[in-house]
Amino acid sequence: MHRRLPSASVLRQKRNQKRNVRFNVMVAGSGGCGKTTLINTLCGREIASTTDWLDDDPNNAHRDRPIRLRTYTEELNDPDVGNITLSFIETSGLGESKDSSGALREALEFIEQQFDDVLAEESRIKRNPRFIDHRLHTLVYMIEPTGHGLRELDVEFMRMVGSRVNVIPVLAKADTLTRGEILLNKRLVREDIARYSIPIYQFTSLDEEEEEDGADPNASYDALLNVQESVPFSVIGTNSFVPGEDGRPVLIRQYPWGSVNVEDPNNSDLALLRDLLLYSHMNDLKESTYDVLYESYRTQRLSVQNQGDDANGSGLNLPALPPTDASSPSYLAREEQLRLEEERLQKHEMSLQTELEQRRSELQRREQELRELEERLRREAESINSPALSDMPKF
Repeated sequence: MHRRLPSASVLRQKRNQKRNVRFNVMVAGSGGCGKTTLINTLCGREIASTTDWLDDDPNNAHRDRPIRLRTYTEELNDPDVGNITLSFIETSGLGESKDSSGALREALEFIEQQFDDVLAEESRIKRNPRFIDHRLHTLVYMIEPTGHGLRELDVEFMRMVGSRVNVIPVLAKADTLTRGEILLNKRLVREDIARYSIPIYQFTSLDEEEEEDGADPNASYDALLNVQESVPFSVIGTNSFVPGEDGRPVLIRQYPWGSVNVEDPNNSDLALLRDLLLYSHMNDLKESTYDVLYESYRTQRLSVQNQGDDANGSGLNLPALPPTDASSPSYLAREEQLRLEEERLQKHEMSLQTELEQRRSELQRREQELRELEERLRREAESINSPALSDMPKF
């Protein structure tokens, strides 16, 4: 059963006090596994819709299409963490074709393109102060519970992207399984992950900060075992809220015969997954992306570039970035991200400009009042002193 990680509130305050924390998550999986619903559930409201993926031209619905990506952005305000800008990149098209190799390559190219953008920015003499880092911090991969472990597509995809992003496997649609079936599917998936040497994100144990805070190592070890045994996390998604006993909204999945609290650890690992992603392990996921995955990719790219430079007699050590196809899904997704970010910055600048104008007007008004007050005091002083001077005796 899920138990909240020890000292979670302390970790939130110490690690994530910075404002405007950015966290980028890709949600991938085959069609109909609940990716859109999971995004809405993690955000606590509906920001994505399955109608976003409807084909404009039904005549092309039967044709093999490349992977499609759609970005959703949500601002979360947490009293312990501050402002979190969540960017969800949802995939569509995995497993919809007989040959999924093209879709898998495009997903990998999108992930690597975010690394290339940062690498190119680092190579600039004068960097862009408004550059937005879109490197993926984690990839939530949703697995259909077949009762036979991982499918070939699951193995191939997670092995392909595992060296570029922190993969967190999730067992989709847990409400269709009994408790025994959930445990069976989890065990089979873990066995396949070990059998095929699939690199997934390993949740770490008690770190130095927690030790300094005096957290109980035994409690932390028990919580870590609970997390590791929960992989893949079984989740139930929903967009419905009802008031709880304490008045706070509770996520409820409605059925014709009843309802299920999806945040109840007896029913779903959703609360544990959300706590790990957005609070206790957010910084660990970001550090793993920057210090391990990106540095490994950067070393490989620069090594290949340096070998090419030596052969060509060139001394430049800049990465050779691939040309960008304006019609590619990765390019369109980045353009959408840039557009949304630019809109947010423009709104923020307009708000600051309006506030500045209001303060300037207030300052001018107070300065005018001060000048009028000084003038009135001067006149009153003159009116008081004038009769006294006229009554003085003359010598």
